[in-house]
Amino acid sequence: MNYDYCLRMIRALLSSPDSNEAQKKELFISYLRNIFADDNLSSEEIESKIDNLSRGAETYVSTLPSTTNQSTKGFIDTFSGTIVIEFKKDLKNIALYNEAINGLKKYIASLWNESGVESSFGAISSDGLNWYVWRPVPSEILDKPEYNSDLVKLELAEKVEISEANEANSRHLTHFLHRILFKENLTQVSSENLKRDFGLNSNLFSLVYEQILNIVKQASKTTEVDLAIELWNKQQTYNAINIPSIDIEAYAKQTYLLILSRLMVAANFKEKDTLDNKDDTLKDILNGEYFYNSLKLKNFVDYDFFGWIAQDDWVYEFIPIVRPLFHNLLTYDFSNSGQENLVQLIYDEMLPESRKSELGQTSTPSDLVDSVISNLFADESEFRYLDPACGCGSFIRSALSYVKIKYQDYGPNEKIRIIKNAVTGIDIDPIAVILSKSIWAITLADIIKDIEEPVEIPIYHADSLFITGDSMLSHQKDLDTQTTTIMFDDSAIEIPKRTLLNMDVFDSLIEWSNTKAKTIKEKYELKGNTQLLDPKSITEETLVNILGSDFCSELSDSEKELLANGVASLVNNLAERMIQDRDGIWAFVLSNNYRPSLLAGNFDIIATNPPWLTISSLPNVPYKDQLKSLSKAFKVNPRGATFLHSEISTIFALHNVKHFLKEDGKAAFIMPRSIFDADNHQPFRERKFNELVPFGIREIWDLADVENLFKLPSCVLFGEKNNLNTEKLSYIYSHFVSSLNIEDGSENGYLTLCTLADKNAWLKVDYDERIHVEGHEAYNSFREGADLFPRTGLFVDILEESQSICKITTADSEVKNTNNKRLKGIEFKGFTERQYIFQTVTSNNLLPFLIPENALPNVVLPVSEIDDRLMILNEDELIDKGHTHIHKWLQNINKKEPTKKDIYEAVNYRNKLTNQDYKQYSYLVHCGAGGSIPCAGIQRKHFSEYNFVADQTTYVYGTNDENEAYYLIGVINAYEAFSNTIEPFQARGDFGTRHIHKLIYKIIPEFDINNQVHNEIVTLAKQLEENAMQVVEENEEITNVYIRVQNRRTRLRNALNENLKNALNSKVLQILSAN
Repeated sequence: MNYDYCLRMIRALLSSPDSNEAQKKELFISYLRNIFADDNLSSEEIESKIDNLSRGAETYVSTLPSTTNQSTKGFIDTFSGTIVIEFKKDLKNIALYNEAINGLKKYIASLWNESGVESSFGAISSDGLNWYVWRPVPSEILDKPEYNSDLVKLELAEKVEISEANEANSRHLTHFLHRILFKENLTQVSSENLKRDFGLNSNLFSLVYEQILNIVKQASKTTEVDLAIELWNKQQTYNAINIPSIDIEAYAKQTYLLILSRLMVAANFKEKDTLDNKDDTLKDILNGEYFYNSLKLKNFVDYDFFGWIAQDDWVYEFIPIVRPLFHNLLTYDFSNSGQENLVQLIYDEMLPESRKSELGQTSTPSDLVDSVISNLFADESEFRYLDPACGCGSFIRSALSYVKIKYQDYGPNEKIRIIKNAVTGIDIDPIAVILSKSIWAITLADIIKDIEEPVEIPIYHADSLFITGDSMLSHQKDLDTQTTTIMFDDSAIEIPKRTLLNMDVFDSLIEWSNTKAKTIKEKYELKGNTQLLDPKSITEETLVNILGSDFCSELSDSEKELLANGVASLVNNLAERMIQDRDGIWAFVLSNNYRPSLLAGNFDIIATNPPWLTISSLPNVPYKDQLKSLSKAFKVNPRGATFLHSEISTIFALHNVKHFLKEDGKAAFIMPRSIFDADNHQPFRERKFNELVPFGIREIWDLADVENLFKLPSCVLFGEKNNLNTEKLSYIYSHFVSSLNIEDGSENGYLTLCTLADKNAWLKVDYDERIHVEGHEAYNSFREGADLFPRTGLFVDILEESQSICKITTADSEVKNTNNKRLKGIEFKGFTERQYIFQTVTSNNLLPFLIPENALPNVVLPVSEIDDRLMILNEDELIDKGHTHIHKWLQNINKKEPTKKDIYEAVNYRNKLTNQDYKQYSYLVHCGAGGSIPCAGIQRKHFSEYNFVADQTTYVYGTNDENEAYYLIGVINAYEAFSNTIEPFQARGDFGTRHIHKLIYKIIPEFDINNQVHNEIVTLAKQLEENAMQVVEENEEITNVYIRVQNRRTRLRNALNENLKNALNSKVLQILSAN
């Protein structure tokens, strides 16, 4: 390619703005020969292409009238191969730009009518300097070839706009012209382009999705497909007992993704096999024959949860639907396809929000993945790498790319053997595994095209947390025996445990059993009777033939007998399901489910982005119990109030290190940054797991300042499976990263474990430094209030009241509260017995130094005071008392939320209501439970007209000493005095530091009436409370609960006397400095 001639052409076109369309086209064509004279194409090929371009006006097409053009004939400017080009004098002229688009639509419609809508035609508009590449898509599929321009959509795929004559533009335009005119690849393949052209919001998706959905619905009426969808659904809910209704639309979308991935891989090899768009080609792609026969990929297409689409009964239904998809994929340039994860953006887009939150699924940016892989692989010679949560293949792609370069001098057969052994993936999401296999094939395409022997892709659909015989899981029995049980459907089959220690043996066992079961089914279809396999027919010779002499020679006689019985049982169980049309998938399930056990202890390196979610967020399923068992076994289950918030990511990381990693192996895990400072991760930071899993963390990347990365701040942990010395573990070398270019965009330093009272956090320090803040226990009795939800059901306005009955309605402030998550906007109306009305203080009522007690919210609760204790009355007790009004009110709430906990149980969650005993105190100090800046005030009228209950948005401390109450609100409101002490220990969220909760109470010294500074704080707090009252009297909006509370608090703080605030901060700093 001659860039100099292209530069000359640009100058010539720029200097002739007044030339007409024909002159510009002629000028452009005259330069093409010289630009590509030294190209790899032969002179004949170049001349042929240029000849097609120059005589384009001879291409006559007949057209149909449309709303924009009534003409029934026309001449295409240029028709070269599969590309229609419309030349105009100046495409910066809007009229000419639109004229070119209308012309292209007309000619594409004509070509569709002649050759079919599935024909591979691309469209380009150009003036020689500005090039616009369009992807034609029909707005609907017609039964007859009667398309006009109204039915053609043109999607802009790429544009090149040249306004200056320089070397950079010359190179860019030369490569662009080479690709579209000579290679006829209209678009560079990229994840962004694929999402645009094939994603959820693309015209192509809307064109084919409803048709795919209809086929899925039709197929689901058959027994075999119904089983496949049923098992798929169980995978979506992590093996749940109470399976929700099947989301057939989600299954159809995943079917679309599967089809797209197969077509994409095939299109990647289009130059190798000169693929076309005919029925036989598409059938072989859909059913996997193409990948096995041409590419020698054994398991690229498995008989999995979507295996039915490969059967002749259904594959022909899909062929006309997938044709436009393949047609458009064939116009892509796949030459750089292995440089990013092409399916990542579409996969993320198609994944429902519920799946992202429930399973913690999200893809990892390629730049971050590449940096992690480079860090781990840099000093390794030979190794085996595992991604135990491979998702759609981001880490797999990066690892393959690295290994491929490492062994670039090897021949294709040796290279593929080494790579297959070096990189393995596991994931619990079946569609993620399918897409990950596609990325495997695309990344290694240049090797695969030359291999001679079939290869199996080492990516498996399985739960990497499931290891047969795992002693840490309480539900696994007989761990010391020599037998193990394999399970599928409702069958349990015993085999020798050593069978699961040899991958080749187990695979051979499943493959032989499945083949044998098929022969039993075939005989049944011929003769009408079932001839099950007799265990006695499985001789020692048979076992040797199936599993090999080396393995069988190690078996005892009892093991051989057990194995023969197990094999016969497996064959017969499979055969029975085949006869009932409830098979096809079980061999796949068995082969994959036990893969983690077969792979245990085999890897030198692990790197992954595990699921991020707490165990408490999972539904009540067996998987949840399994995680709880692991959390306790690893000793990372949280203590105290955070016991419900065990985090899966740390459990997942430790489990994979323990089971898959060799001694001295290396691992990296992308984790939520909350492991730095969140209370639920405290046992992990203290390395309580070390006795069971000797995992030493040697390096951390803090990604908190990297923008648009994940929904939550994140980090990367690097560690080794060995007992590193204590000194090495005390100070963790760390990168504090501001961009995904780790080396250029980071500051280096150290993290170490620092403490504030009984809380710890990893903090950035200088080497040999450590922060320790002395704690105090005097105010640990601040208690969180009750969960008064749903707000629109329990918070009420009193419309009328008598001595015994109140007419009530949902509080107007809660009806209008857009932050409510439950029964949002719902308004209840009715009555209640007066004794069930209570008052509360929420964070919305709490201001600095002040609680406006004349306008506190009312709540209705089934609570009675018995012997000075609050007691929950159940439904029967209310009815027996004849209190029908409150009963009916609560009954209406339960009806509105039938899937939630019963309201009687919910309001006393963790006994936070019945444990309240504030009647004995004259003063209640309230501190906001949320927010990063504490706020406190004193409540005095808590047992006046209505009794008081505390709400979960405040922490409450009761005292009979007014001075102590003032002391506490003085300290808590002096945030500037203690912020530098507390803030490093606060967990960070997406918007900075999270709520303080009880952190402040841990460092407040006990009030001492004999301490002069304490008394000075009391005096200043009294003065600031009076100051706050004056400000509120003059600014009523500060108490308006319809205005955002943070804004009202800020306004009040700013209005308070500066001298008083400064004096208070100084005194509080003085008492805290001793810590």
